[in-house]
Amino acid sequence: MKGTYGKKSCSKILLLLSILSVFMILSACSNKLGEVKQVDVYKMESFDQVQKNSVVTFKSDEEIKAFEQAFTHLQKQKGKVDIMDPEYKVELGDKSYFMWLNQEKVAVMDTEDTETLYLLTEDYSKRIKKIMDSTK
Repeated sequence: MKGTYGKKSCSKILLLLSILSVFMILSACSNKLGEVKQVDVYKMESFDQVQKNSVVTFKSDEEIKAFEQAFTHLQKQKGKVDIMDPEYKVELGDKSYFMWLNQEKVAVMDTEDTETLYLLTEDYSKRIKKIMDSTK
């Protein structure tokens, strides 16, 4: 007895599985920020202490886009994290990150996962530093 599915049915099933696989991979790779209407950046005194009256809010489309792009293209670093207190806390949509600018590449850490450190690419680091310098 031969299989009950014809060649067309098998092709359709394989196509569907391929599409689902691609969708799952893309979903896993995306960093969901939610809708971003502004970016709030706070100066930090320690991991759990925000400096009073230090918030800077970025509302321009260009600034928001720069933060969104930079923070969705993070490069995960290997090894155990042992780092000084953060310089800044960035609130970006539904997510918040600690941020260090005092390196060649900007370092960030998800506030909900302080065991993992990420670096921005050189290009994104330059863009974020330029935006941050504009507030001084």
